[in-house]
Amino acid sequence: QARVARAEGQLVEAQKNYQRKAELVRKKLISQSEKDSALAARDSARAELDSSQEEFSKLTAGSRPEDIEQAKAALMAAKSDVALQEQKLA
Repeated sequence: QARVARAEGQLVEAQKNYQRKAELVRKKLISQSEKDSALAARDSARAELDSSQEEFSKLTAGSRPEDIEQAKAALMAAKSDVALQEQKLA
C-alpha cells in the first residue's frame, strides 16, 4: 500500500511538471524536447502506479484457485519423488 501511495504522489508531481513544461513551451521559453521528457516521465509514473495497484490487488485478493492447484500438484510430485528415492535406498 505504501508503494501505491508513493506511486500516486510521483504521478501527481509528474503531471504538474508536465503541465508547467507545456505552458513554458507554449510561451516559447523552453524546447519541445523538454516537454517531451516531462511527458515521458508522466507516462512512466502512470505505468508505475498501474503496476503498483495491480500488485496490491493481487496481494490483497489472496491466492487464486489455479495457483493453489498448481502448488498442490508440485507438492504431490515432490512427495512422489521422495517416495521413489526412499525405495531406491531400501
